Parts: sequence; C-alpha cells; structure tokens
Amino acid sequence: MPSDCLSPDTHRNGLAQQHPQASPALAPVQGAVPFLSEAGPALLEAPASATVQLTLAGHQVRVTLRDTDETRLLARIKALVQGFPEEMPAPASTPPVCPSHGPMRESAKDKGTWYCPTKMADGSWCKTRHPTKFI
Repeated sequence: MPSDCLSPDTHRNGLAQQHPQASPALAPVQGAVPFLSEAGPALLEAPASATVQLTLAGHQVRVTLRDTDETRLLARIKALVQGFPEEMPAPASTPPVCPSHGPMRESAKDKGTWYCPTKMADGSWCKTRHPTKFI
C-alpha cells in the first residue's frame, strides 16, 4: 500500500483498481471468453461440500468436491472413488524363528532386529538374535 494512501480497506479488500492511486486496469483481450466451468459460475460458498482422502501413486491426496446439490455431490464422490481401488495393507512379515524356541519378537530399542523372548532354565535369556550380529 502506498505510504500516502488514506484508504487501507481499499487495498485489503482487493479493490485497488478502484482507488485513485491505482495503476490503470488492463484492457480486455478481444475475442476472450470468460471462464465458466461446466457446473456453472464459481460459488462463493458451496451449500454441499465433501473432502475425500485417496491414495494416488502411493501418495495420500485430499480432494474437495463442492456442489449446489447434495445428491449430485454424492454421485460425483462415488464416481471419483470408483476410479481408485481400495489398497490392501501390506501383509505383515513373518517373524524370524529361533531354532530352539520358536517365533522371535521385534526389538523396540533397535528397529529391524529381532530377539528370542525365552528364559532359559538357569534364569538367563536365550541369546538368539536376527539378523545375527558379528562382533
């Protein structure tokens, strides 16, 4: 906003083209067609709105749809969702197996490593680990 301007609301509200200190407006391009979507003119506030979260090429994407009619909006949501099949979660990996005691548990302290949770007869714990660490 120019320092000698006395009307901050004019600039704040995007009305600078009406302000006496504003630069002249650009002349319209001859033959230009104003943009209108197939649904009609842009809405200031949509009476019906919905946001859908989808996975697109491995990325989480949110798509917001707006319309003037809830029934038509629901039909558009159904059409959108049908184009994105539900992705199944990756199957849980099978835990490694201790040769003496069975399934191992994943370490909470060292992710990606596994240990045998079996206590031995002498009170010590089984030392089997996966992957095997070489010292």
